[in-house]
Amino acid sequence: MHGLKIYLESKIDLSPYIKYNKGDMQTKEEKLLKHRESQRKYKASIAGKKTENRYRKSKYYQAYRIRHANKLKEHRVVWKLVDTAKRSGTLLKKRCEVCNKKDAIAHHDDYNKPLEIRWLCRYHHYLYHKKLKELR
Repeated sequence: MHGLKIYLESKIDLSPYIKYNKGDMQTKEEKLLKHRESQRKYKASIAGKKTENRYRKSKYYQAYRIRHANKLKEHRVVWKLVDTAKRSGTLLKKRCEVCNKKDAIAHHDDYNKPLEIRWLCRYHHYLYHKKLKELR
C-alpha cells in the first residue's frame, strides 16, 4: 500500500494510461454537432464577420457573382420557395435517397421545377455534382 501512495504522489503524467469507459467518449455525431455550434458562434462573432466580409470582397467571389448573376437570382428564388414550403408543411424533408441518412439537402435537377427535389446527403450531393462535371 505504501508503494502505491508514493506512485500516486509522483509527478508522472498517467493520462495516456488511463482507460475511459465507452460512455465517456463522444460519438462522431456529437462531435460534429459541437463543431457546427462552435462554427455558428464564430460566424456570429466580430472576427467571424470580418472573415466572411473579406471573402465576399475578394476578386474571385465578385467575379463569380458578376458572371453568374442571373443564375444566382434564379437559385435564390427557388431556395426561398423550398424554405417556405418546408415551413408551411407542404414539403417534408426526407432522408438521403442513396444511403438513407437523416441529414439530407434538397438538390434540384431543374430549377424551373422548384418543388421537384432529389434529397441527398452532403457526400452523395458532392458525388452527384462530380459525376455531372465528368459528363460535360
